[in-house]
Amino acid sequence: MKSFSGLRAAFHIFRRDLHHHHCVGIIAAPFSKGQQRDGVQRGADLIRAAGLVQKFKEEGCVVKDYGNLTFEDVPNDEPVGRLKTPRAVGRANELLAGAVQKVKSDGNTCVMLGGHHSLAIGSISGHAASRHELSILWVDAHADINTPSTTPTGNIHGQPLSYLIHELHSKYNTYKNYIYIYIHAYIH
Repeated sequence: MKSFSGLRAAFHIFRRDLHHHHCVGIIAAPFSKGQQRDGVQRGADLIRAAGLVQKFKEEGCVVKDYGNLTFEDVPNDEPVGRLKTPRAVGRANELLAGAVQKVKSDGNTCVMLGGHHSLAIGSISGHAASRHELSILWVDAHADINTPSTTPTGNIHGQPLSYLIHELHSKYNTYKNYIYIYIHAYIH
């Protein structure tokens, strides 16, 4: 299948990129406000505890852990139309984009640990601002391409790809190195 060969190629590129730079900067973004379920904010700490830093070191990488970002509560974050918690999600992604730019300006390959799906907006935007040639590998069980008018829930975690396509299309040539794999299509 073409999709899986593309996935294999993308992992090869990422591994080559790690070995080329030899320095990895890890940012943790323990954020969960773009949806209502508790738990995703613990993901970054659990991934660290599972040995991610050690694995990078075994691959010969120098690792700089930039720590966990702190997200302030946004009082009275009322819905805008059908969108839930838009201000909290927007501020979190602005903070994350700046943190990614810092990691990149330090010369590191950035690895962002979330958090939830809406953080892709800040992670990819931060990379795009730091480097005009951008490769994106999007693997997900859900399309995450709803828009504010098509979302069945109002949760922004189902929409980051639509925002990214809209925002990045006019600024960067992001589609040249873009692989989109919608896993749900393969398991149903």
